[in-house]
Amino acid sequence: QTLDHLLQPISSQVLLVREEPRLREQDFGNFQNYEAVQRAKRERHHFGRFFFRFPHGGESGADVFDRVSAFCGTFLRDAQQMGRRDDTTAILVTHGITARLFVMRWLHWTVEDFERTENPPNCGILHLKRTPMGYRL
Repeated sequence: QTLDHLLQPISSQVLLVREEPRLREQDFGNFQNYEAVQRAKRERHHFGRFFFRFPHGGESGADVFDRVSAFCGTFLRDAQQMGRRDDTTAILVTHGITARLFVMRWLHWTVEDFERTENPPNCGILHLKRTPMGYRL
């Protein structure tokens, strides 16, 4: 739905649209109990979002980072194959922690850098701008 709204005004300029399962939200596990979910989220807050793994088959931020890293290789290959120009813009529509982990990977942040950031608000935008010195958030 979010993508559809983004595409409306720019659809004639879009070179490629891909649904990418590696950019899905973090898997919080097979929770059936609301209180158990809340306990796990409180524990994650104290432990840190990057290394805390949700129980019952959930992922850690490190797991999501691995998925995002695998995506980056595909992203760069696609850009090369399409003959990306310097004025090309890429839009990634994803969830908060996945977006932050993409920025972490792209800008080579440390775990500590990542932990100092917060998820953007719902439908928020993280804008990476290319400069002569590299990318900046």
